[in-house]
Amino acid sequence: MNDLHEMAANSREAAWTLAASSLETRNAALLRMAETLENHQADIFAANAADIHQAEADGLAAPLLLSLIHISEPTRH
Repeated sequence: MNDLHEMAANSREAAWTLAASSLETRNAALLRMAETLENHQADIFAANAADIHQAEADGLAAPLLLSLIHISEPTRH
């Protein structure tokens, strides 16, 4: 199984585990996920900017390109 398929399978398994957990556990997990996203925000936006640059170079259809831009730069339209 390749990495992407393995990550998807792990995510599905984790989702079922989380769904069966207590409210306290789910809330703690959500807070941890939010904290992790905030801590890695710069890296996430940098990777998205690189994706946008590559998509522009590859001639990605405008609606798809705009959705990438909206994720990275919500005020740019």
